[in-house]
Amino acid sequence: MRAGEAVVLHGEAEAGVPGVPPGDVVVELVEKPHAVFRRENTDLLMQMRVGLAEALTGFQRPVRLLSGEVRWVRSKPGEVLGTGALRTIPGAGMPVPDEVDAFGDLYIHFEVEFPEALKLSEQQNKQLRDLLQEATGLRKGRKGPAEGEEPVELCPADPDAFGRDPRAPPLRRHRSGTFGNPGAGGSFFHQGEDVQCHQQ
Repeated sequence: MRAGEAVVLHGEAEAGVPGVPPGDVVVELVEKPHAVFRRENTDLLMQMRVGLAEALTGFQRPVRLLSGEVRWVRSKPGEVLGTGALRTIPGAGMPVPDEVDAFGDLYIHFEVEFPEALKLSEQQNKQLRDLLQEATGLRKGRKGPAEGEEPVELCPADPDAFGRDPRAPPLRRHRSGTFGNPGAGGSFFHQGEDVQCHQQ
């Protein structure tokens, strides 16, 4: 079920006139905002902050899905992430209505945290990677997936594809004519390079 959809309970309304069958009760669904994810059709969107050292040298981090599953996301070797970078985990979104084992995608929008000040000598410049790790601080925690937790590699993502799963039916409109999706109209996305997802 999605925000804006209506559930009709036939014959559940009170009978207003004697001898006239009771009417229907129409329940319109309102989606409650989530602390981490924003939904658009069958796709989900979340934001993730990474330190400068992680953006430059790579990172690996767990993401807990709405199902409770944990996926370990990692950047590709040699890949540099900038603020506004968008990546996706295919098949980690919401279920596709009326389809078995079909899911939308999870989009991750990245924000890179820069240190406020960084004074380096010539010698320190040669050790830039280590100094960046110390200045920004890599995320503490487990270094890899535990048993039963699946490692996945992030794929490049197209912002225009978010919420446009062709397998999902179109949203019904409210009486006001706007789509029933809280938060619609805004976007985390920035203009960037055209990207494609390649199978690894």
